[in-house]
Amino acid sequence: MGRLTLGKSSKIMKNRIATLLFLFICLTGMAIAQEASDRSRLIIESISGPTPWSNLDLNNSKDQFQFAIVTDRTGGVRPGVFPKAIQKLNLLQPEFVMSVGDLIQGYTEDTVELNRQWREFIGFIDNLSVPFFYVPGNHDMTNKVMYDLWMEKFGRDYYHFVYKDVLFLCLNSEDQYRGASKGTIGDQQFEWVKKTLAANAGVKHTLVFLHQPLWLQEEETLNWPAVEKLLKNRPHTVFCGHRHHYVKYERNNGNYFMLATTGGGSGLRGTTFGEFDHVVWVTMTSEGPIIANLLLQGIWDENVNTAEQVAHVDSLLGRNPVTFEPLLVDGPDFEEGTIPFKITNDEDVPLTVRLAEHFSWDLNGKFDRNEITIGPNSVEKVNLQLATRKKRVLDKLRPFRTSIHLSAAADGFDELEVPMTLNVKPIQRQVISEITRKVKVDGKLKEWDELPMQVVHEASAEDLQVNFQVAYDDEFVYFAAKVQDDTLNKDTTTAVWRQDNLAWVVDAHPMSTSLLNKGRSYYRDELAIRMSPSTATLPTQTYHPERIPEGALRSYVATENGYNVEIAIPRAVLEEQQGGELRHLRFNVIVDDYDSRQNGNTRLSLYPDWWKDESFAGSGLVFLK
Repeated sequence: MGRLTLGKSSKIMKNRIATLLFLFICLTGMAIAQEASDRSRLIIESISGPTPWSNLDLNNSKDQFQFAIVTDRTGGVRPGVFPKAIQKLNLLQPEFVMSVGDLIQGYTEDTVELNRQWREFIGFIDNLSVPFFYVPGNHDMTNKVMYDLWMEKFGRDYYHFVYKDVLFLCLNSEDQYRGASKGTIGDQQFEWVKKTLAANAGVKHTLVFLHQPLWLQEEETLNWPAVEKLLKNRPHTVFCGHRHHYVKYERNNGNYFMLATTGGGSGLRGTTFGEFDHVVWVTMTSEGPIIANLLLQGIWDENVNTAEQVAHVDSLLGRNPVTFEPLLVDGPDFEEGTIPFKITNDEDVPLTVRLAEHFSWDLNGKFDRNEITIGPNSVEKVNLQLATRKKRVLDKLRPFRTSIHLSAAADGFDELEVPMTLNVKPIQRQVISEITRKVKVDGKLKEWDELPMQVVHEASAEDLQVNFQVAYDDEFVYFAAKVQDDTLNKDTTTAVWRQDNLAWVVDAHPMSTSLLNKGRSYYRDELAIRMSPSTATLPTQTYHPERIPEGALRSYVATENGYNVEIAIPRAVLEEQQGGELRHLRFNVIVDDYDSRQNGNTRLSLYPDWWKDESFAGSGLVFLK
């Protein structure tokens, strides 16, 4: 008999058993898959005739997905907003979250401080329950030190990924470290963009994420026009931040979205102005992205603010439809008076105006009309009566708040309402004097016998005192100040506004304009000279030196107990702004004191920054003799 061997019949039997086992496994797998499929299908009873549902075409395409975008957190960070957005995103559960930069405050070469800021931000992201994709902004990358730290933490400053046949292109508009409104796409990055787009030519859609809206930038953007040319003939959508207000643009065969804020500095004037805190909710479909803006106050679609709406609002407000005459008081006290308002309708359609008064503990106020319809190309006048409640000292009176809503139809729009909030109060008439001595702008203050005006604020530090004077002669308007500060914080590796500095803000526009100016984009339409003092070893630094008018002189010089400031602005510059002989101007003095950068700054200002809620129209108005 010999040994037992496996013959042919045994092999056949083995093969049959293996086949049966394979079929059993397949059928079992199919049954499990069928059971899972049954669970994923809609199982519903069959009803003949009318049904209590519209249809059974569920919105569950396997190619569809949803993600979120957060936008600028810094550039005037408002603490608490971004962490709240993270909490809300955890409730919404997107598949992942994109960003468009300005995640930390930055603008320094101090690695200890930068690491502290990144720890804080990454701590926020650690609380997010879904993946987060980083994109750099100018606050995240403004110098080589910040670039190196970014690369150490995140490995790449531009990159891409593909998800469900959608290309996500994450770009670095800060690759030349040029800062705000000077973004670029460098040559190396552009070559990478070309290769990436070519390698992903067949995707169904391309989504581009970057910080600065390079298509709006006045300065040269290097390769951005060439990037747009590559995108033009493929379905694409672009998302950016930086300017802190939302606008949708239709350009280059795509939609371009400039997002508002997720905690960054904002006037928060609402959807009409594109100023709000939000996260963007994107649903990718076979037809392209569907955009929902999730505001803390509600949900809006992608047309929450469009370029056409911006043009309409700018047209309506650009002509200064609401002006008023200041209620000037010759002494320090006030009892009652009238503020005349003029409302001008330069449109070819009727303008409806609603005026409302808000409660104040210090002042009673009442318009003599609360609603007016103004015919096309017409003017109406309305008066606001003001009277004190108890306090009579002007300096102690808090402003009286009014709301003015303008609404008019326009081509392509239903009735569009534009809200305005206006704080008013009586203004003590103040006159600046002519100086007879020849002034040498050297920071030594020898020409000034006294500096009688003082910046006083509730938040004043005991070690900080600011005395100043404003005067003029035939050639210049002068500002001189003595800042007493026992600890001078000077650091040329960081931004001007992150060290001790003083700003003198001047507005010489015609009074109808100047009274209402709110210093948008840090006094871009006014004149703000903001500098740090020079020391024996470190030079002064200037915020946006390109905004300083030709012929202006300034000197910021450190002293034993602080620093001195002298500024001279040519009268011709101010008279050109006023449109004639210089009779009045509006100014403010703002001082930042950094005794410890970790503890932040103490800010003193003669009046609140003009964009703040507590400011009032016409603060800082003075007259020339």
